[in-house]
Amino acid sequence: MILITNNEDVAEQWKNRREIVIMQLTSANMLDVLYRTRDLLHKGHWLLTHPFTGSLKPNENPYKSVLVSGKVEKLHVDHVATIEQCIASAQKTLENRPIPAYPEKLLKDFRLIDKDLISNGIMRA
Repeated sequence: MILITNNEDVAEQWKNRREIVIMQLTSANMLDVLYRTRDLLHKGHWLLTHPFTGSLKPNENPYKSVLVSGKVEKLHVDHVATIEQCIASAQKTLENRPIPAYPEKLLKDFRLIDKDLISNGIMRA
């Protein structure tokens, strides 16, 4: 499995798992994570977690973690459509209302939310 994330807490938590390759995008924004996920899906990886898990809007949490298959398979058109819809939605939302410059305490809370969401997804995968 490949874990794409811009959340250092997620990378730290899962770094010693042999079955998970971490693609940590340091200083990347949430859209960069979605773009990298899309690139992997175009190569034949499959989504294992939905990019918009949770109830936060794209302009609320600056952290995003997505899990895709480690194995390259046949292109899964539905998964590509899902990520493209997520990207379009995030772009539109962020265009109208960008992510605020949160203080570190709130950023820590958002990292924890993202970590909990992806950890639940990893455990199910």
